[in-house]
Amino acid sequence: MAEAAALVYASFATLAVYRRTMRESSAAPDSPAGTDAGTTPGTEGAHDPF
Repeated sequence: MAEAAALVYASFATLAVYRRTMRESSAAPDSPAGTDAGTTPGTEGAHDPF
């Protein structure tokens, strides 16, 4: 039972990270890799669910 719950949680967490990554990468296609284009300084991780 615990393993099934862990699988469900991991699936949702992975999907959330994937969607956030895709949203951020499509929001700033011109930015160089590794930069936080479009973020306000000091708010890094403010919406991080973990």
